[in-house]
Amino acid sequence: MFRVQDPSLIGLPEAAAPLQADFVFEIEGHALSVSRPITFKWTDPVAGELLRPLEVAPMVSVRPTTPVLMFPRGEARTLTVRLGADTAAVSGTLRLETPAGWTATPSSLPFTLASKGQETDFTFRIQAPAANGQQSAATGTLRVAADVGSFSFPRA
Repeated sequence: MFRVQDPSLIGLPEAAAPLQADFVFEIEGHALSVSRPITFKWTDPVAGELLRPLEVAPMVSVRPTTPVLMFPRGEARTLTVRLGADTAAVSGTLRLETPAGWTATPSSLPFTLASKGQETDFTFRIQAPAANGQQSAATGTLRVAADVGSFSFPRA
């Protein structure tokens, strides 16, 4: 079921722009405030003037091919991660953050994506901690991150 967080938005023709610029003018001692959405505007020869909201996207997208890994009898598993470029010519390091006692081989890999839209798959081998002769469940959260310069995607 979809719920609207702010009931005052129900019935509006479209959602408010996520980014707005506020202008404050002072005319003869009176302040006038005006808010305008930040949009991208261009002219198409056939369709005429078109508007699109400004979108802020990360430089890369990180998508593991499976949301859950199961490790029966402590066997190692393979994790494939699809890395996509959302900008042109991006490079950095793809790394795994494993829970305590878990290992990943390799723990990180360098990458270079030459063009926007390019996607590449990377494979890691994950090993859960060894059980101490008992049937025990080991759970943890594995985080995959791409470091580009001083930025890490996805951001924590």
